[in-house]
Amino acid sequence: MAPASLLAPAPVAALRLVGDAGRRDHDPADALVDRVCGWVRAATLGRVPEPAVASTHLAPGPRPRVVVVATWHATPDLDTTLAAALLTRAGRELAASAVVVQTASIRLTSPGRDPGGAWLALAEHEQRRSGRLVRFAGHDRLAGSLTVRQVESTTAVERVEGLAGCEVSPDSVLHLDGWARPTWTDRGCVLLVQRGARGLVPYEARHQQACCVDH
Repeated sequence: MAPASLLAPAPVAALRLVGDAGRRDHDPADALVDRVCGWVRAATLGRVPEPAVASTHLAPGPRPRVVVVATWHATPDLDTTLAAALLTRAGRELAASAVVVQTASIRLTSPGRDPGGAWLALAEHEQRRSGRLVRFAGHDRLAGSLTVRQVESTTAVERVEGLAGCEVSPDSVLHLDGWARPTWTDRGCVLLVQRGARGLVPYEARHQQACCVDH
């Protein structure tokens, strides 16, 4: 594979970036998604929008870690030069991390930590078999009071399911604060909800206990 600095500019249909920076819980991983999105905006002077989807994945092992993966779809500013620039910046700012930047024609890997967790997360992201979604179609619409029908028809969420015997119907009302983390499962993209003081609310709260990530 040619060194990143020698890659000729070529348009790409999609770009994926994977970052295993040793994050141990979800809050720092979500912050890393924001950081990566900022790199892309800065590199393209804001011409490349938010990623189509960004997700977090648990890399198992003696010290489980939360790995982030983001996918951008084609725009005129998305090319192999941007891919190489992202890898260079990630390698500089995320020392001792495993970073993978991939397009249909190239796959670039940083010389950081063992990339095994990054490869696993990338496969889960591409196959949509598991993962917790941080960015997804309609994520910015999940605010206020919405019915299950509205959530399922206007966002990437395919199913809203209740926990612990909590029943939901298409007309059930969800109370949302602009923050939700659905997950990919064998049933599609699922948002889990539970009964709260105000009614139905997402199961995952904005601020999770760090220990929950290890289970």
